[in-house]
Amino acid sequence: MAKADHGQNYFEGILQLRNPTERLKRFVKSEVKKRGEWIAKIVKQKNGVDYYISSQRFLRALGKKLKSHFDGELITSRKLFTQDKQTMKRVYRVNVLFRMHDYKAGQIVKYKGKDVMIKKVGNKIQGTFVDDGKKVMIEFKELR
Repeated sequence: MAKADHGQNYFEGILQLRNPTERLKRFVKSEVKKRGEWIAKIVKQKNGVDYYISSQRFLRALGKKLKSHFDGELITSRKLFTQDKQTMKRVYRVNVLFRMHDYKAGQIVKYKGKDVMIKKVGNKIQGTFVDDGKKVMIEFKELR
């Protein structure tokens, strides 16, 4: 079905922003408008906001763009939504979770009782131990 056939309440996926800054939210809205997509619904959450987005393809691309422009963790998943009765194909909805972190390159954090200098923040934290310079990869949940 073409985009024009869907109402403004139609969505193919959810962008879940956690710990978002105002800059991040403005960026998302600007990208949606620029591509001619739409946000069907906005739901505020305790630690963020969910945007119900019109296009799966756009949503996946937007997730990658967020990852390249902001420090944070990107998790993409899909969930079976329905099955097309004519083609018998399964129809999925996509969830893109982008969680901004308070951690930044150059910051020193405690990990297993030692100081670690953060070098890069992605889906994991890349860093080096301050005392001996050894490299380390840290899961975010290990610092929470």
